[in-house]
Amino acid sequence: MDLIESKSKKSEQRHPWELARYEVMRSLLKKTFKGQMPKQIWDVGCGDTYFVERLAGELPQSELKAIDIAFTPELLAHYRAEMSQPNVEIFKAVDDIQGVQQVDLIYLMDVIEHIEDDLGFLQWLQSFPAINEKTYFFITVPAFQSLFCSHDRYLLHYRRYDNQSLRETVEKVGLEVHDIGYFFSSLLLPRQLQVWKENKQAQKGELEDTTGLVEWSAGNFKTQLIKNVLLADYRFGQFFKSMGLKLPGLSNYVICSPKAASL
Repeated sequence: MDLIESKSKKSEQRHPWELARYEVMRSLLKKTFKGQMPKQIWDVGCGDTYFVERLAGELPQSELKAIDIAFTPELLAHYRAEMSQPNVEIFKAVDDIQGVQQVDLIYLMDVIEHIEDDLGFLQWLQSFPAINEKTYFFITVPAFQSLFCSHDRYLLHYRRYDNQSLRETVEKVGLEVHDIGYFFSSLLLPRQLQVWKENKQAQKGELEDTTGLVEWSAGNFKTQLIKNVLLADYRFGQFFKSMGLKLPGLSNYVICSPKAASL
């Protein structure tokens, strides 16, 4: 969860979108690495460490780094004290990490839309010697600029992406695309209705910026039900993708790696 949302969160119940996204990333991890799990994993822009802590529990032989520039000294101390997995280290900045020879996987989950110069950021990451052609990037972003709304403004997003713009972004900085697509198609219509409603409210001067994610307070049954619907949605989309039909979705992802240097 984004630290902006974490600060506003009143309930300990995780949003089903967040729970389902974890399973989506786990599925793509297994599909990409095919049983040979990465040894060194960085979660850049890790938020409240939910994802990295859960993943670390499933990959006890891997070393994981959780990094977020939004960490204050107090938050760093808090998350380090609360971390339940011994194979996770928490940092404020990538520059603070020492002694790593090879990074196998970098997660950038809903991160680059927060960065004004997304190209410069991706180029900067690749300047670290431990990040090379053997490093995979798993990047997720919100999809479709036409769906930009109060949720994005609240979270300080600069933009949303689509397959074309996301591919162009990573290829401009020398990353080779291995897989690209969307997930959570079922959330498109609700978001479109939200945008339509906000446009109407804006015309009347009644629009208030908010984000539904921090307001989630449903019980476990409803949360798990919606999570399972979203996972079925993802599997449905992956099935059609394997048939050559790419369904749109509210989230966009790309799996890529730096191109090997030419001799």
